[in-house]
Amino acid sequence: RGKGTFVERDLFESPAFIALSGVAPQMLIYILGKREFRQTGKTRICVNEKQIKLSYVELEKLGITQPRATRGFNELLAKGFIELVYHGGGCQKDQSVYGLSNQYLLWKKGTVFSERPNVLKKGFQNSKQRQYQHTNP
Repeated sequence: RGKGTFVERDLFESPAFIALSGVAPQMLIYILGKREFRQTGKTRICVNEKQIKLSYVELEKLGITQPRATRGFNELLAKGFIELVYHGGGCQKDQSVYGLSNQYLLWKKGTVFSERPNVLKKGFQNSKQRQYQHTNP
């Protein structure tokens, strides 16, 4: 990795970026810092734009709690900065993979480009409700 990251003007001047709240802007800069470039002639090409991993453990080390990180991911997905390429299982060896997206350029207030699937089942969530019949003795 280099000593910094380049952020395009059309990104940080976009209405979508200006509308980001909470830790989403910081998370986006961190995600952009994970890009890897290859020089081809006079141009640089991002070689991992659809293979970026950012774990909750990494974010925790930066002082971003899991609930705040979840809201950040949700906002970055909704506003079109990132897309979910692979939804991990929550274990460190099965991490979610994100891809960079330019949909933010088309974002307008009220637009939601994508959301994370709600696949985590906790307790009795998503299970059929049991009905009990009470009999009087």
